[in-house]
Amino acid sequence: MKVKGHLMPPPVVRAPGQFQEDEVKSPELSIHKLAAQVKKLHKENIELRDRNAELGVELAEIRNNFDTLSRGLCAKIKRAFIEMGKENKYYAN
Repeated sequence: MKVKGHLMPPPVVRAPGQFQEDEVKSPELSIHKLAAQVKKLHKENIELRDRNAELGVELAEIRNNFDTLSRGLCAKIKRAFIEMGKENKYYAN
């Protein structure tokens, strides 16, 4: 199996200069626009922080419910093994 030492680049299919940015068209950002953008991002950050806190509380509640159900199920299974007289098999698993 031979390995090529050099691969040819793909052909250019777009017009020359298409990827160059036109500096005349780019608008200059003013202090007011930047301040408005910072204010908007700050508000969005606060909303996302609040949403994250809500999801954290919901996750803690789900974990608590899961732990409760898990303990209840284990207790029922243990009780079933004891009623069958095979408690030693419960501890073997």
